[in-house]
Amino acid sequence: MKRSNLMGYTEVYVALGTSLANGQMKPGERINTAALAKKMDVSTTLVWEALAQLAGRDVVEKRKGEGFHFVRLSGSAIADLYRIHGFVIDLALERWVPMTSLRMNRDPWIMFDKIVTRTSDAGLLGIARYLNDRMRMFRRYERKLVDGLPSITSELTEALKAGKIE
Repeated sequence: MKRSNLMGYTEVYVALGTSLANGQMKPGERINTAALAKKMDVSTTLVWEALAQLAGRDVVEKRKGEGFHFVRLSGSAIADLYRIHGFVIDLALERWVPMTSLRMNRDPWIMFDKIVTRTSDAGLLGIARYLNDRMRMFRRYERKLVDGLPSITSELTEALKAGKIE
């Protein structure tokens, strides 16, 4: 019996996004929907729907006659994603009303997501979710590349708490 009645679309979508972000597939690699469905013990339709949603977020691509493939990102595309993400954070900070109930997190991406969420701006939230989905696959390397991240995060957290960021 398939677990599709236990594991819904959202769980499949999250599981697929997580497996892609964890490096279980190489950029450009073909995604075997039947094998994924069997591995997850769900229907191929459920996997296909989740992959179609990921294709809408440009995390995977659907190639005519070839199925789904994990997207390759060039260095310039990754840099563009970071620039756009920075722009979204800037907009969120402009609209953000400081609240003492905002619990700061050591992970800057979680903190930024909280700030964007606090704006209650549906457009910013949608863009942030899109960017987060696209960027998840290479964020696991960030900590290896940026030695000073914890101190930068601490400084940002203190500035936010002190109301120094307008």
